[in-house]
Amino acid sequence: FKQLVMTNVQSTYQTYVEALKKEGKFDKEAQEKALSRCVNNVKKTMPDATRKWLSSNHQDITEVIKQMIESCIKESKDNGKN
Repeated sequence: FKQLVMTNVQSTYQTYVEALKKEGKFDKEAQEKALSRCVNNVKKTMPDATRKWLSSNHQDITEVIKQMIESCIKESKDNGKN
């Protein structure tokens, strides 16, 4: 699951965030849009088995995905990738 999320975080950064940062346009609204895009992409690419496991162990799958995205972003920043 973590690798799936990290792949989507990197993809969102490369296809959306990076250009906005270069233009100085990565504001709060753009940040929220990037998060929403990433959450939706994770949901689209998530295997059914993962979705079922998350559903049976967590009340709010979206919140779990958001938390993992934030964790992956922090890890990526700590490793100097963003």
